[in-house]
Amino acid sequence: MRLFRINSLFRSAETPADLCAPHLSVAPGPLRRVYFTERAPSAHSVLIFSLFSANTQPDIPTRPVPRSALPKIGCSLPYQAIAYVTRGASAANRSVKRTFVSSSLAFIVTAALVDMLPIPPAALFAASHAIALAAYPAQELLAMGRPLVNRFYDVQAHRGGRGNTVENTLPSFAWGLIDGATTLELDNGITKDGQVVVWHDEEVTAAKCLDTAPAFPGDPDYPYVGKFVANLTLAQIKTIDCGSLRQEGYPFQLTYPGTRISTLGEVFDFVECADPGRQVQWNIESKINAKYPNQTKGVEEFVSKQYEVFSNSPYKHSITYQSFDWRTLVSMKKLDPTMITSALIDSDTASGPGNSTTPWLAGLNLEAFPGPTFDRRVAQAARYIHADVLSPAAVHDDSPVKDPALPGYIPFTTKEMIEEAHGLGVEVKPWTVNRLNIAEQLLEWDADGIISDYPNAVRRLARQKNLPVAPKYPKQRVLTCLDEHLGRQRQTVHS
Repeated sequence: MRLFRINSLFRSAETPADLCAPHLSVAPGPLRRVYFTERAPSAHSVLIFSLFSANTQPDIPTRPVPRSALPKIGCSLPYQAIAYVTRGASAANRSVKRTFVSSSLAFIVTAALVDMLPIPPAALFAASHAIALAAYPAQELLAMGRPLVNRFYDVQAHRGGRGNTVENTLPSFAWGLIDGATTLELDNGITKDGQVVVWHDEEVTAAKCLDTAPAFPGDPDYPYVGKFVANLTLAQIKTIDCGSLRQEGYPFQLTYPGTRISTLGEVFDFVECADPGRQVQWNIESKINAKYPNQTKGVEEFVSKQYEVFSNSPYKHSITYQSFDWRTLVSMKKLDPTMITSALIDSDTASGPGNSTTPWLAGLNLEAFPGPTFDRRVAQAARYIHADVLSPAAVHDDSPVKDPALPGYIPFTTKEMIEEAHGLGVEVKPWTVNRLNIAEQLLEWDADGIISDYPNAVRRLARQKNLPVAPKYPKQRVLTCLDEHLGRQRQTVHS
């Protein structure tokens, strides 16, 4: 069997039915793979479609589809049911998520063009397996029923915007809102007594925090700084001052002496005060160590504890769940298929020595995907685990310089990676982008969002590029709410 390009087929097709009817063979079963078996005159590729359906024989819609959409949406896509992508659309206006509106249209076709010579059965299986699982069972997608496209370019305040304010604290999230971030990005740890706290590091880091007093007289665990979050109770963590120390790499960072680590619920309460319309988006990471599992709580505890807090908050449908440990993403999707998930990856977690499997990617080895390049395999792997977003490091660990304007710069996020992800219906939001030269490059490559320690700077750039940006939150209201909630924090510490 040969893969072939279909450009010539699209020239004459006016509807999905016109395009598909003469060329398709459909295998029966709940998961049907649809292949083009005819050879087009212009190339030597194969087009593989994956069809998921709740029906025995789905109807192929005949409503005309714009020609510009056909090369992307391919065959048998219900016009009323799926938002398609065109290469010419801006990142802000592109509808990369799927929207299903009718159970009678309970199916999705995902297309991928792969340039290959005749392929052996094993390779065909690997390719079709990877691409076939790039779509959900339609009945799961139908259950989503939530807005899937944000009207603003996704400027994410990394740890609340740690370039401007001490990280992952109520003050950092306050200034993220004031600076007009679309999304507040943050991290979660889980304490010894099972509380979900907002903190990045596995341990309470001495460079960021100061001990003040033991939680109770004679506490044998005191001092607490330097110990793992998983080995401390919430009461012990609440004694620690994580607002007084300005970080060496962030000389303009505002400090808020006496500020404590918050629970995720406390952060939601504060932001709801400042954001009564509940417009802000969230990107929340599980800080689980797949390489050294004894340093953090495990997968199931993270997923269950975090999901409980998500579900009890007014922001549940505004949350993206992200992790380097893809096991948590798989587990969260299994628990709730409507949760948006984001697959974090960098040079360190992508593969081990000799391209061996790492503990981070839920047992996947990137070499098992059809590629043909590393960048494409990364996108294919993210889609394989049903991630809605791919969140790669912007810069490769091996890059000798940190700016694309300098000779020798090596990006981890590439144009090819973004294009492959978009072709699979996956958004791409790189981190941590603290140089405008990198941000400009990513915007040119059509990245869907940018995670930065300086969301105010990225927002200005996005605005200059005529991308719609989220409004800034009223400063007085935000700071009034901040004073109120920091006051509550102080009362809790002294009670």
